Amino acid sequence: MNGDPSVVRGALIIVLAGATLGMAYNGMGLRSHPPHGIPWIAVKEELPTLVDSIASAPISEPPAPEVSPAGPQGSGATAQPSGTGTTTQPTTKTTRPPATGSAGTGGESQTTPAPQTSTPISSAPDARMPVPLPFIPESDKPLQVQLATAKKFFAARGALFLDARDPAEYEAGHIPGAVRLTGPEANSDPEKIKALPVNGRPIICYCEGGACEASIDLAKALIDAGYRKVLVYMGGFPEWSADNQPVEKGAGK
Repeated sequence: MNGDPSVVRGALIIVLAGATLGMAYNGMGLRSHPPHGIPWIAVKEELPTLVDSIASAPISEPPAPEVSPAGPQGSGATAQPSGTGTTTQPTTKTTRPPATGSAGTGGESQTTPAPQTSTPISSAPDARMPVPLPFIPESDKPLQVQLATAKKFFAARGALFLDARDPAEYEAGHIPGAVRLTGPEANSDPEKIKALPVNGRPIICYCEGGACEASIDLAKALIDAGYRKVLVYMGGFPEWSADNQPVEKGAGK
């Protein structure tokens, strides 16, 4: 009876029916909002960019500067209301020479103008002033950034870098100062997220770039943990090292 055509035909019908129902259910899941299921073709998730997030952020007007009624400090002059026909007079100082002094005549007062100081105006920027970092808005989704932005935050030590790769890849080379943490580790041990030395800075996650999604998975775990300034460096470590940026080797942190 093992070779009975009716039995074989029945088994094939059951298999085909199950496969059809599974594909239909998966297709319905992919069309839902939010989508769930297994995509037919593997496509790396597209994250919103930092530029788009800044453009959509609300803009607040800066407060108007306060003007002191006594005028600028240290100017040596008292400003008069406009339209009164009076001008600003320099402050004068009256000095009397000592009774036995040799300069001037005794008992006469000499009026000398107060010393005036001027501050030279330079159009060249001060090389000691730090370069301003890009504004990072709060977001409930990770934001993607490119090499130029990652370099600025690294140079200013203005962000915490997280390496989402395996220990062997991390030890072979990573961005200096980066902390190694994967998405599964963050999800299984929330204490590791709480122990991160964020100190109010944005977080930049990276992995191998390209089709690697380990950095995106880590960024999502950070968002779920409550962080709202999470970035994903899309080029990853290969692009960083190919651009001759600093590289650190070893177990690190």
